[in-house]
Amino acid sequence: MRHDRSEAPAAPAASQTPADDVTPQGGPVKEAGLAETGGNSLTPYLMGGALALLAAGGGAVVVARRRG
Repeated sequence: MRHDRSEAPAAPAASQTPADDVTPQGGPVKEAGLAETGGNSLTPYLMGGALALLAAGGGAVVVARRRG
C-alpha cells in the first residue's frame, strides 16, 4: 500500500499585511462602555406615568373592597 504524504503549506509571502494593521470584524471599536439599553430622555416620564397608574389601580381596589 502506498500512502501519499501531504506537504506542509508554504510560508506566507512577505507582501501580506502585518497583524498590527488588521481591524476587527465589524469595524473599529467606538467605545468600550456598557451596552445601550434604549433609555432616553422620555424614560423618567414614562416611569412616572406607570407609577401613577399603578397607584390609581391600587386605590381603586381599596375603594372597591370597602364598598363590597
